[in-house]
Amino acid sequence: MTMKNKNARVYVVNGKAGLDVYLDISGSRHYLYSRKSNGIIYEWLRDGKTIGELTRVKPGSSAISQKKFHYAKRILQIVHEYFEFELAS
Repeated sequence: MTMKNKNARVYVVNGKAGLDVYLDISGSRHYLYSRKSNGIIYEWLRDGKTIGELTRVKPGSSAISQKKFHYAKRILQIVHEYFEFELAS
């Protein structure tokens, strides 16, 4: 999966029902999805990560490192679908 806009940032904010995940493209904020509260994701993405940074995440030997790898993979899949179906139309 290749992304054209690797400088777009993915970040989370606390919402009413959990965490709201947003995509920031050149200052324009796009809502992606909501998920249940999770301290690992919040601490990791509250300041935002670029798509390029998320593609370089590798699993380590610790459980937290492996969770971050799987979260990054899932987020990249959602971002790819958003680029393909929402921004293309």
